[in-house]
Amino acid sequence: YAFLNLRSVQGMYRSVQELGEIFGKQQEAEKMTKEFTTFYKSYTKRNKNKKHPKVLVLMGLPGSYVIATENSYVGSLVKLAGGEDMKKKEPDIIVRAAHALPDQVTKMFNEDFETNDIWKHFDAVKNKRVYDLTYEYFGMSANFKYKKALSELEKDFYQNTKGTQEVKE
Repeated sequence: YAFLNLRSVQGMYRSVQELGEIFGKQQEAEKMTKEFTTFYKSYTKRNKNKKHPKVLVLMGLPGSYVIATENSYVGSLVKLAGGEDMKKKEPDIIVRAAHALPDQVTKMFNEDFETNDIWKHFDAVKNKRVYDLTYEYFGMSANFKYKKALSELEKDFYQNTKGTQEVKE
């Protein structure tokens, strides 16, 4: 047996390497790990001289949501993308991810951001820098869709100037 660390992409690849050792597939595991390393070096090089945003990550379930940290899979992707985990200070960007039932969670987030007075005070909301993350890429556990997830974050962090959420004043 082996423990699979799926809290981050790096943890997932450490698990791949361990499984490679267990099953005598070290070369295959090394090839997969090298693919990630090559991809990530190129990704970080592209965004090296860009302003890295402060990001508040919200993880939602129907009826409630919590702040996700870099110790969660979504939070670890935000960190890989160059976002600074922001729990206490003013975030530049707010990203919202669904833990389950994405249609219901998106509706809940939209209603809360529209009716809860607290949100209109955030610069990220005023500047329309609130993004709903694609459910298929931002699950609860690391997976091989991380390239699509990081590509989405790259657009939201460094290219898009407007998010999906408008809050009524």
